[in-house]
Amino acid sequence: MAPPEWNFGHVAGICDVSFVGSGDEALLVTCGADNAVTVRNPETLEIEESFTEEHDDAVNVLAVRPDGAKFATGSDDNSVKLFNFAGASREFESNVVRFTLPVRALAWSADGAFLAAGGEDNAVKVVKMDDKSVALDLATRSKCVKSLAFDPKGDFLGAVDDAGVLTVWALKAIAAGDDDDADMSDGDDDAKKGSTEPGEIVLAATVAPMTEPDSCEVNRACWRPDGAVIAVPGREHDVTFFARGTWTELENHRLIAEDGSEGKGHGENVVLAQWSPNGKYLLTSAKDHTVCVWDVKERKVINFIKHESTVCGACWRQTGNAVALVDGDGQWTLWKNPVPPSGFTGPTTQIDAAELDFFEAEEPLAPLAGGMGDEVMDGEVNVASEDEEDMGDMDEEQYYSELERRKRMKRKLAKSAQGAAVAAAPTPQPPFQVGSVPAKTAKDDAGNDANGSTRRFLCYNMIGSVVSTGEPGGDFNSVEMAFHDTSRGGRIPTITDYHGYSVGCLGERGCALASPAKQSGGSSVLFYRPYESWTHKSDWSITLPVGEDVVSVATGKDWVAALTSGRMLRIFSHAGAQRQMVQLDGAPVTAAGKGDSLVVAWHASAPALVPDAADPKALRVEQRIEFAEYDVANGGKVLSKGRIPLPPGSTLTWLGHVEDGNGAVAFGASDGCVRVRTSEFGGSWTPVFRSQDARQQEGEHHWTVAVSVAESALYCVVGGNANGPAVHPRPVLTPLPLGMPVALPDSSSGELENAAARAQLCVALASAAAAGDTAGFRDDVDPAGAAVDALRAAQTEADKALLRLFHAACKGERPARAADVASALNLTTSMHGALKLANAMSQNVLAERVTNLIEASMAAATAAAEVEAARAYGGAAELDTPGQAPQQHYSQPAAYVAPSQATQPEKDSNPLGRRRSVAPATDENADAPKVSAKVKAGYEANAAPAKKGRVANPFARAR
Repeated sequence: MAPPEWNFGHVAGICDVSFVGSGDEALLVTCGADNAVTVRNPETLEIEESFTEEHDDAVNVLAVRPDGAKFATGSDDNSVKLFNFAGASREFESNVVRFTLPVRALAWSADGAFLAAGGEDNAVKVVKMDDKSVALDLATRSKCVKSLAFDPKGDFLGAVDDAGVLTVWALKAIAAGDDDDADMSDGDDDAKKGSTEPGEIVLAATVAPMTEPDSCEVNRACWRPDGAVIAVPGREHDVTFFARGTWTELENHRLIAEDGSEGKGHGENVVLAQWSPNGKYLLTSAKDHTVCVWDVKERKVINFIKHESTVCGACWRQTGNAVALVDGDGQWTLWKNPVPPSGFTGPTTQIDAAELDFFEAEEPLAPLAGGMGDEVMDGEVNVASEDEEDMGDMDEEQYYSELERRKRMKRKLAKSAQGAAVAAAPTPQPPFQVGSVPAKTAKDDAGNDANGSTRRFLCYNMIGSVVSTGEPGGDFNSVEMAFHDTSRGGRIPTITDYHGYSVGCLGERGCALASPAKQSGGSSVLFYRPYESWTHKSDWSITLPVGEDVVSVATGKDWVAALTSGRMLRIFSHAGAQRQMVQLDGAPVTAAGKGDSLVVAWHASAPALVPDAADPKALRVEQRIEFAEYDVANGGKVLSKGRIPLPPGSTLTWLGHVEDGNGAVAFGASDGCVRVRTSEFGGSWTPVFRSQDARQQEGEHHWTVAVSVAESALYCVVGGNANGPAVHPRPVLTPLPLGMPVALPDSSSGELENAAARAQLCVALASAAAAGDTAGFRDDVDPAGAAVDALRAAQTEADKALLRLFHAACKGERPARAADVASALNLTTSMHGALKLANAMSQNVLAERVTNLIEASMAAATAAAEVEAARAYGGAAELDTPGQAPQQHYSQPAAYVAPSQATQPEKDSNPLGRRRSVAPATDENADAPKVSAKVKAGYEANAAPAKKGRVANPFARAR
């Protein structure tokens, strides 16, 4: 039989192929790395439609709706697009969903109502196609989903990732026993009790080969048309099957080469598996450039072809005996008669269900003697003896087959027991860099960590960004810095990175970078470049001791701090001089700095398993993280310290300072909530933003950059990836309004309550700054004066919000609540405004109470002014008489009388009275009202100075 003829259709790269349309009129549609989607006549090879402008980058995958009327495409431009191919209408229809990273996998449900999409975004989105809404957002633990497959019955969705993990999610609630294919034997009580919820993982098995996100090894799994079995590429050059319902691996029916001869199977890892329309045959492709057609029940190859490149896409024709193929070089072909016409049933011919149930002949791995309760004890596996009585009547072949089966059972039980023991201990959150997008790592052949993406943000904050770019196979990377405010300075020279910087911080006066220690034996390096310097060589670098890696860096006004894996906090000056080395109490998590303030977070203890608030029977991991805020300019004085209240099940994702100049500390968690610390209640945290309230659509994430309470805004990057934005397209900094989870009283408005709560929080933060409880950040103005002005402005805004609440309470006939609101007003003028509102609304009793508040406020203000005046007079230094030596301050006995001093009448002792003669000297320790400088010197404003006499001069020497 002559091999099929291959034709070039796209440039080299990931390609895909399918049939669009129905019946004999179906056309061939392909996509590739040239950004094009092409529709051809498979018989004449002529191009009938070509879509080249819809996608801006390589098109990796396509999926045709089961009725053949529409198809969807996924691309490196992070988008999924829909094309209409019904009748004469052949055009781009609409965008379906957008990701932040390339799309690698697509799949339609059997009824065409849902489309599943995944890729490098650590998530699979199941889109409801009638309104393009995301019905389910399924999180993945790998860095890339390579293939997706809908269960033909619509109950499950399977996915295979680049790490080789097969994951099957439930798409709907399934009660125990509802799945017809589940094997619910009488002894399987746990299976009877269980039930499945939408989005729950029912199977997670590492069976497929490891691959790269952008490789042609697509790890494509496929459900059999009846939905009873899913076929997955294996790691031993084979194909593995899992049974629906029981989710057990059918080890005895793997498709594997009988020997090394060609045509008997594959010699390298399998790339894809594709069932024939009737489910009798399975087409597979492998890295050895072979394509095989298997009779699955007989477990043998009935036909194969040898090609010059890896076939990465395949699709059976729904009529006839043909399959379309496409390879990694962009070539495609239509392989006719892949199932030999003579001696074999056609791939589209209807067959009896009995011909498909190849795995029912296999005896399931039954529990061994002693029951499951005796098999695993204290982490050890106890398997029944291999010479049990039930093996005595077996012949030699049956004996060794049963012996091998029991050995496999023993290995499985040991693995499950070991996995359960490991899962019982929760792991602490790893350290991270604030404002940095995590690197997507993969294991290369040597076992080393290799960066999966060539461009990522080492830092993205309110000042600017730091981007690391690496060329594949290059010996160095390049680090580029850019300011958001282009008027701040000229272009910053690019840094050539020979160390492999993994964390960075764009600070107020310079940029800090750090690299981990290399596996070859190199040490971790800390590098710093100032924006401006008076020297010609201002860059500096520090090499850390062997075995100590920098995990987080922070910068401030004139310092640079580094957190290391050795639980050390190392602080350097702006010029690189070592200032301090501090041993942390636990494993470091992250650090952030601004001005003179440095905030450090570390693990106080190991994480704990606590009951879930929604389901007390379920356990959630609670991270135990503490923080400390230091004033670096004041010898590391501790400004605040305590526990970071992370909710169970969440991790710390952001730590920093509020962008209001008051130095307040804030943090963000993976639950989407941002909290700000105030000095009230001994130092407490207040939630100011919840992502679930601000989310516009399902699957939307808000990557925190900064928070401003005064402006009532959270500055973030909105996208579909919670780990951070991609470098391209350039992320947009979006301000979102803050919203506090206020409780809503009756006859009130949530908006009013929210505004009042935010305003009161601003007052608390401004009060702490005015009292000097935080490190100062504003050196361009008088810090004390700026803090007082900020406090006054915050009080004014808070009183405006409170007056609106006061008015709402009056309208709702809640005078008691209105009185409580009035008591929270900060300014006397605001209280007068409340009094006017009460009188205008004929609330006489309320007006009386507000009047009492005004009087009490004025009395308190008068008392405070008097105390302040007395304190100011007592602390002021007396002026010296011109021409005389400075007065020595010393105490005299109470009975002491100065020589030559005459006692004056009481009426002349008033120091503020008009002098006609020089007043006698008085005791310098006695309290007296403050007088002007001229009066102290013996002068009056409108009279000639009195004639000085020896006796009258209190500073004259006595004779």
